[in-house]
Amino acid sequence: MKDQIPFTKEDVIQAIWNGRHEKLTVETELGVFEFTGSGTVWYSLPMMDRCPTTDERVLLELWKYCKYYGGDYPNAHAKV
Repeated sequence: MKDQIPFTKEDVIQAIWNGRHEKLTVETELGVFEFTGSGTVWYSLPMMDRCPTTDERVLLELWKYCKYYGGDYPNAHAKV
C-alpha cells in the first residue's frame, strides 16, 4: 500500500486550486504537496501515484471548497 498523505484537513495552512493545470497545491507545516485530479480520483505529483481513498476524501473537500468559492482554502468564503 502506498504511503498516505501526512496531513488532515485541519493541518492545512492553505490549499490552492489551479484549474488551468488541474493541480491542487496544499501547504502544511510539514511542507508543500501537489496533487492532480478532480472529484474522487487524485494522484500525487510528480510520480502520478494514485492516492489512497482516505486521502482522496481530504483532497476532494479542499478541491470542492476552492472551486465553489473561487479562491484559496481557507479564506475564500470570507470574500463572498
